[in-house]
Amino acid sequence: MKRPMWDFEWQKIKFASLNYPLNFFKRPSSDFYSKFYSELFRKYESYDSLPSECLAQKSQTAIEINKLLSEDLRILSVGSGIGFIEKTLVSLSPKISIDSYDFSDSSSRWLTEVNGVNLLDSLDKNVKYDFIFCTQLLYALSDKEILKFADFVKSKLKTNGRFLTVDTSLIETENGGVGNQKSLSSLFKNLLRPTFFLLFKRKKAQFWGWQRDNAHLEKIFCKSDMVLSKKFAAASQSFLIFEFK
Repeated sequence: MKRPMWDFEWQKIKFASLNYPLNFFKRPSSDFYSKFYSELFRKYESYDSLPSECLAQKSQTAIEINKLLSEDLRILSVGSGIGFIEKTLVSLSPKISIDSYDFSDSSSRWLTEVNGVNLLDSLDKNVKYDFIFCTQLLYALSDKEILKFADFVKSKLKTNGRFLTVDTSLIETENGGVGNQKSLSSLFKNLLRPTFFLLFKRKKAQFWGWQRDNAHLEKIFCKSDMVLSKKFAAASQSFLIFEFK
């Protein structure tokens, strides 16, 4: 199960303030991200100046990921963005080292100053990892792109390696919340949301991707011959760990 997503701001930066044409039907372009990160680094001086609620959740996310790591692992982070989670991980465990790769060239300005994180411009096809992870990345990919990404992950994992994805599930209980996401009222609101945004919020909304439940992601990774070995909820998100079949 999945549904489309729209968003209006990130890190308390309203998209409508970027002087960039928002698109209600297509995902953000590379130009959008360049514009956004330029504004982010203008508005905030460092990680510590970011909104406290964002830092709190990302810190908790890092704490949960750290429980899965050890210093002898070769680790790769994909889609690291500004890199706060990676920074927190090497702070929690100074003996680990993380290779970090992001699709945007403009997002990692602060991460260049973090010891223990190796920024990669490209990925060496001959290097394989014990542990690969991404956080809040898959929503920005279509199902076909996730399948291609799963094949990429497989190609970069050692035989006994693990891949972790941290996402916000469509089903609230899979994020550790309570309630029934399949209730009639919730389904009704989900059906009306796109129409409401289109009619009243179109000039402020940017199409952001797709929110999925765990079963939907598991089905895609299964097509790439990967199996879900563990799942749990923490930091109001869903943590899924995949391994080779």
